[in-house]
This record gives sequence, C-alpha cells and structure tokens, in this order.
Amino acid sequence: MKRVKPAADVDLLYGLAAIGSHIGLTSRQAEHLIAKGEIPTFKMGRTVCARQSELEAHFARASTAARGGADPTPSPTTAPPSPALLYGHRAIAAHLGIPAADVTRLDAERRLPTYQDDGCTVASTAALDHWNSTKGGR
Repeated sequence: MKRVKPAADVDLLYGLAAIGSHIGLTSRQAEHLIAKGEIPTFKMGRTVCARQSELEAHFARASTAARGGADPTPSPTTAPPSPALLYGHRAIAAHLGIPAADVTRLDAERRLPTYQDDGCTVASTAALDHWNSTKGGR
C-alpha cells in the first residue's frame, strides 16, 4: 500500500529521503546529521520525521550564529522563512544552473556567498540569487 501524506500537514517531512531532499542532501547524509543530533527531528513509530519550518528556523539560526549575528527568529507578525539553504557544491550548482566544477572554483576563490558548516559548503538561495543577478549575471 502506498502511503499518502495528509494534505492538512504539508509542513511534515516523512522519512530520511524526504528530509535529505528538502535540505539538499542524500538520505544517508541526513541520517548521519540526525545521528549526530545536528538536525531537529522526531519519530512517528520507527520513521524519522521533521517539520520544514523547524529545519528552516534551525538552519537560519546556525547561519546567523556562524556569521556572528543576532538570532533571526521571526516575530509573530512576520512570515516564516522559505526553504532557503543549499548544502554542497552540487546543490548550489543546480540552483545556479552552472557546472559543479565552476562552483568549486568560485567558492575556492571566495567569490560565492557561501559558508562552511561542519565541513559542508552552505549557501542561501536568496544570497545566490542576489549574487547571480549582480556579480554572476549571465
């Protein structure tokens, strides 16, 4: 029987594959980060689940902390952040529509708006879109 995600709970990510896909990682990479306690998750039965909104808030806080800024927790009157973080050169390359080798080179030259999180290159889609429209423009 095929499982169907309830329409009322579109914020729910059900399983390692869904969590990994949402944050731009393989299910194995997501499983590793979950085992290390680096991703906020919970279990439904034996299945690991996460909320998109909690992941986005978690990574937004981690991004801001890595840059030495204040906590970006939104106030009740502001909209929640959109899915905005890409992990790894391949995910960044796919977003920008350029070869991963170019992303590797640009990142090494510190020309991309990226940062390192536990050895993984991370970039926000908003920062990449801005970079692409100004400096990287095609």
